[in-house]
Amino acid sequence: MRTHLQPSHPMLLSLTWLLSSWLVAACAGTPHRTAAPVDVEAIRGADRAYATAWLANDPEAVMATLTEAPVLMPSGVAALVGRQAAREFWWPEGGAPTTVHEFDVVQEEAGGAGDLGFVRGSFTLGFEFGGESYRSGGEYLSVLRRTADGWRLSHRSWNDLWRTP
Repeated sequence: MRTHLQPSHPMLLSLTWLLSSWLVAACAGTPHRTAAPVDVEAIRGADRAYATAWLANDPEAVMATLTEAPVLMPSGVAALVGRQAAREFWWPEGGAPTTVHEFDVVQEEAGGAGDLGFVRGSFTLGFEFGGESYRSGGEYLSVLRRTADGWRLSHRSWNDLWRTP
């Protein structure tokens, strides 16, 4: 008497085929659900616009890259929800000004479906704050939404894998 299923057992083979078929169908998507190449390029462009706005040191340009209700998840900090939370985090009232002089982004992966998109990549950031120069780098994930004004960042998460003063 067998106490476990053998690889050739008919029930196991049927179950394996059923699960494999379901996974392929679930992961493959259909053309109407997968972002078209033009959308993927627009998603990548919106992600690049975020770094470009920081390099311009223009708070309004940075905010324009976000949806109306963004969620930011910086490394080591609780999630920041909403535009006001983003402003207070990046430009605190009475805080020392920050000047970004380097923001290099390498987009490793991008895609989407419907009105949602994503970009995963790595970054190097150089900035001046309080008279000191800093450089950091890490990885990030942006989730974007298609809005009436184009693709905007709705969620952005990043880590600081390294930092130098």
